[in-house]
Amino acid sequence: MITADEIRKRVQRADQEKIVARANVAAIVGERLIALGEAQERLDEARSAVGVSISEATELMNLKELAEFTESSISKLTSLSKTKRAPARKPQRGRGEKWVEHCHERGRSSVLMNERSSCRCRSH
Repeated sequence: MITADEIRKRVQRADQEKIVARANVAAIVGERLIALGEAQERLDEARSAVGVSISEATELMNLKELAEFTESSISKLTSLSKTKRAPARKPQRGRGEKWVEHCHERGRSSVLMNERSSCRCRSH
């Protein structure tokens, strides 16, 4: 008959093998996620470079000509030229920055102002 200690050793061996297998699989997934992120960065940089090149090319020719020369579609060139640069960051209402409604004395126009915006009106 098997003893309680032998049963514990068998369970521990089985659990240890499972722990090692889980750790190995998790490490592989982690490494591949890192590689995927790096590949995505390179792809984003390549798209940006293509967008800049398309913008430069359209200063010398129209998109139809460029599409013919590169054997690409106008729609593809247009979509890539839109990704040429990240737009300058403008604070958006409701996205982490506080905006307040401000009424100017002159003209009584209502304006949304960022907390950091400076106001030239004398009422505040």
